[in-house]
Amino acid sequence: QKTVDRLMFGESEDLPAVVAKLGQRLSAAEGPDEILPTIVETLAESLNLSYVAIALAEGDGFRIVASSGTAVLAHFSWPLVYHRQAVGQLILAPRAVGEAFKPSEWQVIQNVAYHVGIAVHDILLENELRQRKAEQE
Repeated sequence: QKTVDRLMFGESEDLPAVVAKLGQRLSAAEGPDEILPTIVETLAESLNLSYVAIALAEGDGFRIVASSGTAVLAHFSWPLVYHRQAVGQLILAPRAVGEAFKPSEWQVIQNVAYHVGIAVHDILLENELRQRKAEQE
C-alpha cells in the first residue's frame, strides 16, 4: 500500500523525506539561478502535483519566475513571507481538478514555504545588489 500511495500521492505524508530531498537538490544546484527552478521541480515531483510555481513580489503584484508542470486555472497560492513581509507566492495545483489537498500535504507546504520564503528573500536581495552595482558602473 505504501508503494501505491507513493506513486499516487508522492511523498506528501513524509515531511522529512520532502525536506531531505529538497536539501539534497539545493546543495547540488550550481548557482543562485538554479535555486527556484530546483524548488518547484522538487515539490512537483515529491508531492506529485500537476503544477508548482514561485512568483516574486513585484510592485503591487507578483511575477512568476519559476514553474514546473502545466498551469491550470484551479490552483492555490500560499504566501511566501520573510519577517512578516510578503516576498512571493508558492502556487500549487493538485494532482487532479477538484481534488483537495490533504491536511498532511498542507503541513508539508506550510513547512517548506517557510524555508522557500527565506530563499526568495535572499534572491531578491541579490537581484537588488546586482541592479545597484550595474547602475553604478
